[in-house]
Amino acid sequence: MISFKEEFEEYLAHHPYREHGNSFGMFRYIVSGPEGKPAIVFLNGLGMQEMWLPYMKALEKNHRVLMMEYPESCSTAEQLIDSINGLLHTLNIKDPVLIGASDGGVLAQLYVRRFPDEAKALILMTTVTIDSKYCDDTNKEDPKRYLRMVSLTPFFLLRKILLKLVLTYFRGESEEELAYGTSFLQYIASDPRYKKKYIQSVRINCLRLSQKPEEVQFDSPAVILRLSPALRNISMR
Repeated sequence: MISFKEEFEEYLAHHPYREHGNSFGMFRYIVSGPEGKPAIVFLNGLGMQEMWLPYMKALEKNHRVLMMEYPESCSTAEQLIDSINGLLHTLNIKDPVLIGASDGGVLAQLYVRRFPDEAKALILMTTVTIDSKYCDDTNKEDPKRYLRMVSLTPFFLLRKILLKLVLTYFRGESEEELAYGTSFLQYIASDPRYKKKYIQSVRINCLRLSQKPEEVQFDSPAVILRLSPALRNISMR
């Protein structure tokens, strides 16, 4: 069975990362598919843009697809949203469907509130809404304290903790799917830059979620769609 590392590196051989800089730092991104086709933009959670590999491969034939690694210097959701909007304009990607997973789903909701006329639809996966109970619970916690703790944790220990935690979310997968998912996590955790990416993701989303809904300045409602059949049939293999 091919590992995620082998599959991703094979994909990179034909779809190398490109770079785009702005005032908040440097994007690394992969864009694929015919220009002029309907656009899909993937917004990842926890700094794991590689998670979109199966979706990129499945949809790039008939869609213009984009996945990205966020600039490390973005420290607020507003900076990141404005940066993503600038990247889409640079790539001439108009009216995309935004697909957001985990805290990428939160980012997608904030994006359409900020730019309500610049996205065709949302597809949200394993995420929360800003007015959810999860956000109420986050208000009662101290996200800055958690960030300090993560920042002080050595990377080898943080990697071990995160791998052990994420593996507990696997439910009912076959042995092959479990092995593939594990190889994905090991590949992500092998990047020494991942600690910075993780901290950035936690900082942006913890501080955003700790705000009360009325403190969020983006006022236009989001459009939320159920997972389409085309995406529902895409597995991690």
